[in-house]
Formats: sequence, C-alpha cells, structure tokens
Amino acid sequence: MPKLSALQQAILFVPFIGPPASRWRDVCAVYCARKKYRVIAVVSAWADVIAMTQSGHATVVVVGERGHLPPDREPRLEVVTEENEVPQLPAQRRLVRRRNLAEDR
Repeated sequence: MPKLSALQQAILFVPFIGPPASRWRDVCAVYCARKKYRVIAVVSAWADVIAMTQSGHATVVVVGERGHLPPDREPRLEVVTEENEVPQLPAQRRLVRRRNLAEDR
C-alpha cells in the first residue's frame, strides 16, 4: 500500500493531442494546484493511468470532465445521480415489539 505524503501525487488524464489537450491540461493543473496535489505526469492512455495508480506512483487521477473518460474503462466509477435516475430506497419497515403476555401477569 502506498504511503500518503503531505502532497498527494496526481496524474492528469488528457486523452487528446493538439490545442484541446493543452487547454484541458492547464485546467487540470490549476485544479491540482488549488487542491495542493503534486502533478507527476500527464497521460493520454487509460492503461497508463492504471499502471501508475497500481504501482503506487499516483493516488489521484484528475480529468477535465467525465466525458473525457473512456466509456469502456475498468475499473470505472458509476454515479447513480449522474444517470438522471432518482434513487428509490426500499421502504423502511417499522419494528414492532410484541408484548409477552406471560410477563404481564
């Protein structure tokens, strides 16, 4: 298990090449500075994200927006409220305590 230091190690996932990449890289770098993350790499392949996090080199992955993530990535994070679904919680059952009639006598 990697040790956490005062500054968490972050990688920026920017899946583009060219002008859009530099814009998103800068946006992510500013975010990391605000959060006090130490940026150790900028990668454009999801396999590099997996390798760097599994090796313990990075504990944070920063991406400009969810749409930049590959839809078939694994592992992936799915957020229910982002699917425009309202979570339906199971109805709570009320605990009914039954009196022991033998004790009442």
